[in-house]
Amino acid sequence: MWASPTVEALTLVELVAAEEEARASLESRYFDGRPVLLGDAAQEWAGLRDMVDRLASLAEVLPPVIGARASEHRRSAAAGRRHRADRVQERARMLPTMPG
Repeated sequence: MWASPTVEALTLVELVAAEEEARASLESRYFDGRPVLLGDAAQEWAGLRDMVDRLASLAEVLPPVIGARASEHRRSAAAGRRHRADRVQERARMLPTMPG
């Protein structure tokens, strides 16, 4: 099924947010809150996040496409985020704890 650019942009924003939440959770649990992205990777991630934020700003001003309902998308996307967060937490619980 074809999705509108607005819906696609919102989905990308949500995916980036989910990745950041998952990484923050792992950093907190296994690395005493220290960042795990170093050097170039941290810069690349910051650039991606900025690009996604700009894309989201554009998506907010685009007119809705026929058949695309942003409120329906937000509800389903929120459910998807909760599901992904639950999966990440479940996988993190299965990881061995670091000796400390």
